Amino acid sequence: MDEFQQENNGRVVEISKKRFFITISVLILIVIAAWFGFNSIVGSTMGIDSAAPQSMDVMSNSDSIIFNPFPSNNRQDSLEDTREFMKTSYNGAIQTRDVSAVVIKVQETVRALDGRVDSINSSEKSGYISFVIPKSDLFEFKYRIEQLTHKKLYVENISSTNLLNQKQGIENRTLTAEERLAELEQEKEDLNIAHTARINSLQNQIASAEENLSSFQMLLSNIDPEFVSEKEIIQSQIDSTIQTLSNLRQAKTNENNSYNSQSNSLLTQIENAEENIDNLIEEDDDFTENIETVAGTVNVRWVSLWKMAEEFSPIPMSINAIILLLIVWKILQKIKFIPRFRFV
Repeated sequence: MDEFQQENNGRVVEISKKRFFITISVLILIVIAAWFGFNSIVGSTMGIDSAAPQSMDVMSNSDSIIFNPFPSNNRQDSLEDTREFMKTSYNGAIQTRDVSAVVIKVQETVRALDGRVDSINSSEKSGYISFVIPKSDLFEFKYRIEQLTHKKLYVENISSTNLLNQKQGIENRTLTAEERLAELEQEKEDLNIAHTARINSLQNQIASAEENLSSFQMLLSNIDPEFVSEKEIIQSQIDSTIQTLSNLRQAKTNENNSYNSQSNSLLTQIENAEENIDNLIEEDDDFTENIETVAGTVNVRWVSLWKMAEEFSPIPMSINAIILLLIVWKILQKIKFIPRFRFV
């Protein structure tokens, strides 16, 4: 009997088992090679644009996304301060057949919730939106984004970290600035007191010297010209008093100059310290505002029909292909388009 023998009706073919299994093995190898080649082509056609941010890579595995939006040094090991200042970050990834439409809808959602769009990147195959929204609207935003696609084509990650260290840093710097301001104000007050005391003392000495000078001058004018020696003594006292007055007035001038210099320096330092405190208050306000907002990104990626079929199919696509092939085979045999085989 020949290895392939066709019956008279022409619709049944007898084939040897050995030849059949060899043929099937070769076909399986060909199918496997074709399968991997097809997946490689599909993967390359679904690649993102080079201009899109690298964070689009999160779409490469929709079942496992890891985001790390916060630095790892925000640790607070001590339990003495149990306050929490949680900063929240949102990252979403959407697969869709219409990237541009989804990008526009995400922008509209952000703005409808009084948020701010910081950057947009959109092309035929990929899109990226970064934004900021109020923390109080986060769950409303999540709900609206989830409505843009099927849950199997959407994945999100919401992470929070306690910025207690940053808050403590602001508080410590504010306390140091306030202490420095208090020191400077005390120095200024002490300087004013000391200056006032020195000026009062010098003024009293000047008044006393002027009074003495006036007395000596009057005495000199009333003394008899014949008393030459007495006149010389009084003149000497007048000259000495004049010199003393000059020294006292110069000391007063020097004191005022020194005071003005020190006072201006302290006033400048006080002004800088007050400005520093104002900046720290503003920084603390910015910190509070930052805590009450959510920084987020949404990555949008085009998805092929084949990929969608993979996502929604309850069984692997390879098994689906085999089942479809068997159904087509049976239909073709039913209509007698191909022969039936019988092992011998």
